[in-house]
Amino acid sequence: EKRMREAAGSDDTAERALNQMMGGSLAGQSAQGKLEQTMEKPSHLIPAVGEELLEDRAKELKEWETQYKAFIAEQEAYARQLDSEAKKLRTEMMEEMKKFDESLLELAAAR
Repeated sequence: EKRMREAAGSDDTAERALNQMMGGSLAGQSAQGKLEQTMEKPSHLIPAVGEELLEDRAKELKEWETQYKAFIAEQEAYARQLDSEAKKLRTEMMEEMKKFDESLLELAAAR
């Protein structure tokens, strides 16, 4: 077994585990690209030039458009959530920097 590992090269168990369990990313595959996902219209719902959709296809198209609007609204809500979280983190970071600077000044004054 040891010979097999040596023959295979380095024994990087952490990297293998990360690739196996989370697709090679600490965020995981499910978290990647939620804003990058797209929803494409099925080709059978796109009428050719001068062609009209049948009643059942028109109904299916309306259902798809409703789903698409919900999809876009969900993406926008997620983007707003990420933006507000980023603003909150920036504010917390600025407060911590200010506290650090104040404690540094106190330390310098004490010397």
